[in-house]
Amino acid sequence: MLCSRLTVEFSPPWWVGTLERWEDDRYEVGRVVFGAEPTEPEVLLWVLHRLTRLRTTPALEAPARRPEAQNPKRRQRQIAREQQRPAGKRAWAAAAAGREAEKQTRRQQTAEERREAAREQYRLHRQKRQQKHRGH
Repeated sequence: MLCSRLTVEFSPPWWVGTLERWEDDRYEVGRVVFGAEPTEPEVLLWVLHRLTRLRTTPALEAPARRPEAQNPKRRQRQIAREQQRPAGKRAWAAAAAGREAEKQTRRQQTAEERREAAREQYRLHRQKRQQKHRGH
């Protein structure tokens, strides 16, 4: 069962949306910066057109979730409480872990590209030296 939640909150100086997605035993988090305060229609259009392109963290093990409350009044109280507090610490921690993993991957790719460029430069240098040594 897929369950997701989009929380839009003001994180100075921008409005930020945090998407949490649970599916069976997977938990993913995505973050989008809206900039100015988005209206409800703007958020709805973003969900309809851009939600699928949102980059999320690598899938983490989903935390245990309580069964959903059946009583509609209890559900309304839960929603009101959730609106009073900021996005969950778990979502921020997962987003930070995803950013760190992405940063490590980028660093490895950059280092490999740098090494490859140095190898190519050395190869060209050796080739030029050989040409000069041959007297051409």
